[in-house]
Amino acid sequence: MDSTEEAYRNREVVVKVAKRLKEVMFSDETMKLYDERMVPLGDNAALLTAELAQIHRQLGVNVFKEFGVDILETPTPAHSKIRQLWHADKEIMQYLEFTSEPLIVPFHSRENPPKIGDGITDLDLYNVDSSRTVRFVDLHVNKDRPLIVFASSLS
Repeated sequence: MDSTEEAYRNREVVVKVAKRLKEVMFSDETMKLYDERMVPLGDNAALLTAELAQIHRQLGVNVFKEFGVDILETPTPAHSKIRQLWHADKEIMQYLEFTSEPLIVPFHSRENPPKIGDGITDLDLYNVDSSRTVRFVDLHVNKDRPLIVFASSLS
């Protein structure tokens, strides 16, 4: 097992990192970094998503380094990797509440596509800092037209 994998499996280190990640992600310094690196990209969703993922990966590397652990930058941001490995640990997960849990929605296959009028399980959707929620059904204000939601993940 390499040192990166060992670091992610060391609970003592992960608790410190998760707590610090929560602080760092919403710091004024990080918000300034988002502005500097993302605003110039305009409305290009692909570039914005890639840049946000890069920022999150680098923040994770930097936070581990603060605690004396050098990890390799991986395609998965640190907070996502920690969630995967430590999802059952309440203490660690409380620090990562700013990240989202995967949503599981009904899957329709080609053999069984959704039909007009089919409903979807109502969901609570959170804004970026989890300070406010809105019900999914409340987004569908024009009931005579379909609501299409495009979603993606950085992990």
